[in-house]
Amino acid sequence: MTIRLAFYLSSGCMGCEMAIVDGLAEVYVELSQHEIVWSAPLFSTSKYSDLESLPDKYIDVAIVEGGINSEENERVVRLLRKKSKKLVALGTCAVHGGIPSLSSFHSVAEIFDEVYGERHPSRQVVVEGKYSLTLPEITPQRAVSSAVKVDHYLPGCPPKVEAIERLISSLDSLEDEWLISGDSVCTRCPRSPAREGRGFRKIESVRRFSGDAVDAEGCFLEHGYLCFGFVTAGDCDADCPKASVPCRGCYGPLPNVEDVGGKVIDALTPLLNDESAEQLISEYPELSKLLYLYRPSALRE
Repeated sequence: MTIRLAFYLSSGCMGCEMAIVDGLAEVYVELSQHEIVWSAPLFSTSKYSDLESLPDKYIDVAIVEGGINSEENERVVRLLRKKSKKLVALGTCAVHGGIPSLSSFHSVAEIFDEVYGERHPSRQVVVEGKYSLTLPEITPQRAVSSAVKVDHYLPGCPPKVEAIERLISSLDSLEDEWLISGDSVCTRCPRSPAREGRGFRKIESVRRFSGDAVDAEGCFLEHGYLCFGFVTAGDCDADCPKASVPCRGCYGPLPNVEDVGGKVIDALTPLLNDESAEQLISEYPELSKLLYLYRPSALRE
């Protein structure tokens, strides 16, 4: 069965599309049986006008990578939704907003001041002295689902190549809303105390992760390092903890976690004493930005 496909890189780093390319060796036969009718910028040089000219629901499956941080992104995603029977949000930026959604902690003016200083770009520009262009309005980054209905979610920063292969191989039979196992990172982590049949021990002191691999064995939390494996989707197969690096949540929270920051604080509260709680505040003066590193705060949506 030939599937009409569309790909769109919205506001993302293109890492998820590179994961698609990485998986092509395994799924080339399946993908070659389908038709890519529109794609920007990967695979083709499609124009927005090409998408506009397609009949409604002509595309069987549209795959969107990256979140929405401009009026242009939103306009294209809405148009893609109109032209597609199914829409897949691919990667943590598309599913949750991703790291760029930290922009929700600041106004657009503050971001422009930080990036451009006094040289703010004008939305009205003239190119080569003759082409008048209007740049799209920039907005804080958010998930694709904030603008349109999403049928299927595949998070990851980027998703594992194996997950990309499963997606491409099952385009004609997609059913589950979340294309992940539902396991947390902790369930796959060799450091998890659950492997010893117990819960978390008290946190006596808080340490800030320096970027170097942690030598100590056992659970990162119990050693005082913030690790978000217990609220994070584990389809990364706990790669970071296995490399002695605490989980920062790049696969995004599990589907049943509404507010990841609140969930982490709820879990940490009974584990901290007065001294370690003070250390947490001292070591992480902007803790909220770490808690919501890959997904905007529910309070700001």
